[in-house]
Amino acid sequence: TLHYAEGEATIAYNRAGRDQTLPRVPVVAARSTADGSLAAVLFGHACHPVSRGADAVYDSDHCGYAAELVEFHLGGVPALYFQGAAGDLNPISNPTVGAGDGLVGWNGTALGMAVLETLDTGSFSEITGPLRNSLEWIDLPFEVDPDDPAIRAHLRSGYQARIAAFVDDNTATGAARRHAELMLDQIDSGTLELSVPMPIQCWRLGGLTILGLGHEVCSSYDIKLHARFSGSLWVMAYVNDTSIYVHPTSCSGPFRTREVGATGLTWLSSEAASSPTPGRAH
Repeated sequence: TLHYAEGEATIAYNRAGRDQTLPRVPVVAARSTADGSLAAVLFGHACHPVSRGADAVYDSDHCGYAAELVEFHLGGVPALYFQGAAGDLNPISNPTVGAGDGLVGWNGTALGMAVLETLDTGSFSEITGPLRNSLEWIDLPFEVDPDDPAIRAHLRSGYQARIAAFVDDNTATGAARRHAELMLDQIDSGTLELSVPMPIQCWRLGGLTILGLGHEVCSSYDIKLHARFSGSLWVMAYVNDTSIYVHPTSCSGPFRTREVGATGLTWLSSEAASSPTPGRAH
């Protein structure tokens, strides 16, 4: 049987300067029908897994630390983490532990303990069938028109600056330069895309709806969806495709510029709040 409850973990801040985070920690407990023992735990939160900071280590950061902590305290019961709308949310720092392993453990412990506390004292409701699943792809149009000669000239100048800046194929910047060359080909041939495909998937059960949003979605979407939805809702992001940031049009300029990540290019937003073509994967 499946059961749902929510806890809280305060380990994130809004790096776009908004006065909002998503402390909610959704928890699904899967229990044996034979004896009611815990068989698995699913949990989520919304925060970039970058507690380790800027180093070359590839790992699951505080998310994985939290999952391992939960599994340890539950005697090996599997615990799986799902990322929320963390596009504008970063982990808070703690000067007493510093960056790296210390902050990974500090934030991971806070998140893991929130899950354990929810399992221990949370008000769980049973999840029942039937399961209904739907997947749709929408076209996210750009707010600006890539066919506008001024916009095309602006993009072309930015990508040319990237090519000039990144010349070494034997480093990570080589990929950025090759991407810029591809984008210039599209601009010159008139094949530059005018929208971005975005998958939206929904799983509906009795007692819980899970909404999976594609791409790197910012926190405002979670807040607005919960405001409009009646019942238990779990919003996940980075689902099925992750090519761009999807942020509200009220986002501040400096944040947009950084998220696009294109040298020499300023931000261009979409009507539904995505970053421009430079943020796409090609």
